[in-house]
Order: sequence, then C-alpha cells, then structure tokens
Amino acid sequence: MWCDTLELGKLKIIVNDNGVEEETITTREVFCNEKSVTTNEYYQSSQNGNEIKVIFEVKQIDYEKEHFVLYENETYKIIRTYKTNSEDIELHCALKEGLV
Repeated sequence: MWCDTLELGKLKIIVNDNGVEEETITTREVFCNEKSVTTNEYYQSSQNGNEIKVIFEVKQIDYEKEHFVLYENETYKIIRTYKTNSEDIELHCALKEGLV
C-alpha cells in the first residue's frame, strides 16, 4: 500500500536569455512510503558527514537514478539506495541545503 507521494528530481543546468547558467531541478511525482531511519544508520551516517534523515520506499520501475527528493517542502539528496525485493527500492536521504 503506497500512502504518500514525493517528487524525484534531477539537477539540470540551463542557460537563461542573458547567457547565464542556472541550476534547476526537474521533477516528477511518484508514490512512496516514508520509513524511519534506524539509530545505528543515523549515527554512522552522521560520522561520515551525510546525516540520513529519512528513508523513502518507491517502486524500482519509478526510480531513474535521480539524485534528489522533494517531500513536504524539503529537498533531500539521495545518499544511497537499497533494493528490498524485486519490485521496491529504498532511497536513503539527507537534508540538502542550498537547492531550489
């Protein structure tokens, strides 16, 4: 049962009318489940400088190697992925500052 949605995003560099490069995230919406981060994973990721804040479970067919997740007005960077079975994948995410 998929109880929520998120937006998967890829970073794109576009050139505006003035010839200036701008970073933007192009997104698409997919269904997901939000999961809790284990205490062990939280502390290990904190020591590596990539503090895992949340885990999202999505269908593997929906995931196209995006690097960002937009969820509840927050932008997260996907730190690692984990295939839980033949259909689903977990996206382990850290809060990303300074993007859209």
